[in-house]
Amino acid sequence: MIDTFQCSECCAIVRLPLSPTIRSVTCPRCGDVSMITDGRVRRVYPALHMRPIGTPDGVVSKWMDGRVRPVAAGMYECRFRHLEPAVLPLYWDGACFREGIGGRRVQCVGLLAWRGWLA
Repeated sequence: MIDTFQCSECCAIVRLPLSPTIRSVTCPRCGDVSMITDGRVRRVYPALHMRPIGTPDGVVSKWMDGRVRPVAAGMYECRFRHLEPAVLPLYWDGACFREGIGGRRVQCVGLLAWRGWLA
């Protein structure tokens, strides 16, 4: 079994986690995310593989930039500049973040980052 691999983005040597339950690894140099499946390391584009929080067998993702939006509707953790370090669970309906399903629309001017689960 391998214990390191070469990052496909910046070519740095990345050490794999020792825990068998951790299935994702982030390059400490560039932040690129890779998934470990069947002993193989594969590059992941997090925004395309992001699922709402609570998805079965999900792994918490890295924080995504506030200028990028989720693909799938559901609950996501969000951080705002004026509320830092608080994390708010907000519902993404496909067009905007809301305070729960059918709740009021949230102004995302100060949105720093959001995250869900990698599927």
